[in-house]
Amino acid sequence: MLGAVARGGKVVAELVENVKGATIAEFIKKFVKTEDAQLYTDQYRGYNEIGKQMKHETMNRSQKWGFPGGIHTNTMEGFWSFVKRAWYGFHHHYSKAYTPLYLAEACYKYNYRHENIFAKFLTESMSREI
Repeated sequence: MLGAVARGGKVVAELVENVKGATIAEFIKKFVKTEDAQLYTDQYRGYNEIGKQMKHETMNRSQKWGFPGGIHTNTMEGFWSFVKRAWYGFHHHYSKAYTPLYLAEACYKYNYRHENIFAKFLTESMSREI
């Protein structure tokens, strides 16, 4: 799974074949305007390829506090925690076939967590033709 989140914005996540540099770069380019964005990651080497193509700052995960310049991955880590709580709490298992749907559900819930999500769902459902 790969994911990206804008600080104060929305999250995107997908199931991918691997987490190698080319796959990560393709994922980031698909969802992020790389010329305008700042990428904050941990020190995983898979980010090096995309890091050459955009502004990229890394943080040392062994340090718990005091990252210079506000560099952190807490926002994305919070989303992954949300996904894991769903897995452990009520899904209990994600088959590979349905994982993209579980991720889409988690992204939707996360992105609209400050809204009345049930009312939003009803409104959107009623506005679509069958």
